[in-house]
Amino acid sequence: MIHQNTIVGIGETLFDVIGSQRALAGAPLNFCVMVNQLLQSTGFVTAIVSAVGNDKQGANARCQLANASIDTTHLQTHPTLPTGEARIRESIEDDAECSFDILPNVAWDDLRWTVPLQKFTKQVSCVVYGTLPQRSAPSRQTIYKFLSACPNAIRIFDVNLRDPHYDAEIIRDGCNAATILKLNFHELSTVAEADNIRSHQDPLATCRRLLEHFSLSAVVLTASNKGTTIVTADQTYTGKIPHVVVQSSVGAGDACTAGIVAGLTLNLEFARVVGLANRMGAWIASNNAPNVALPDDLLNFDIADI
Repeated sequence: MIHQNTIVGIGETLFDVIGSQRALAGAPLNFCVMVNQLLQSTGFVTAIVSAVGNDKQGANARCQLANASIDTTHLQTHPTLPTGEARIRESIEDDAECSFDILPNVAWDDLRWTVPLQKFTKQVSCVVYGTLPQRSAPSRQTIYKFLSACPNAIRIFDVNLRDPHYDAEIIRDGCNAATILKLNFHELSTVAEADNIRSHQDPLATCRRLLEHFSLSAVVLTASNKGTTIVTADQTYTGKIPHVVVQSSVGAGDACTAGIVAGLTLNLEFARVVGLANRMGAWIASNNAPNVALPDDLLNFDIADI
């Protein structure tokens, strides 16, 4: 029997460039590094499905992922396209989004569907994906073949809108393939409008419309310093928001996703899942990098305190 004990982030692998600083990143990769720290001791494996170039940065990415104990079996090496890069300009406003200049025609734009990748889907218990890697047809096709091959897995569509790398069709297809939709306050109206769902003045009412329209098990709404809310058909859950001094918002949403997945994987109640998600997001926001080591109180979190 094949055990479904693998958590997957599928999509982009790139290096964030902020000023003179360069750091390995990409939403699925950030997620993998964070969720692996939370779940590794429980017997779950975390894997990245993506592509890097046959270049120095690609080798650097593999080395860092190996050091973080991430399974890179399905991290493809493209023979001609370079490893991805995103130049980030951070906003000085607390609730504003960073702006990204994401280089085109890079390795993860040509993620390929392979026989080994198809066989690998039988191990998957949860997969997280977004809009950005769907900007190219080859990667988009591979992502949906992967999702279709994981019908029993938790499938989290973590929207992550990055202009101009999405359209209404990408958003609709992403929602239709998901069991859980995660988005932030700034993305809510765009996602609703992509399928002609009228936005409500109450954001949670819009989440409920999305939940019903796409037959989702949950919608996760993040709102910066207001924290995370999980909306299900029966209830709405909002956790306590830790007070931190924000250093950088880059990667905080991915850490939040890691908290959601870890909580669901460990069968926590939704109220506790959202509490863990808030703590994860706050920890990354209080640091200057998206892939830092988690403190002991998160690695060995006391469920009663979440």
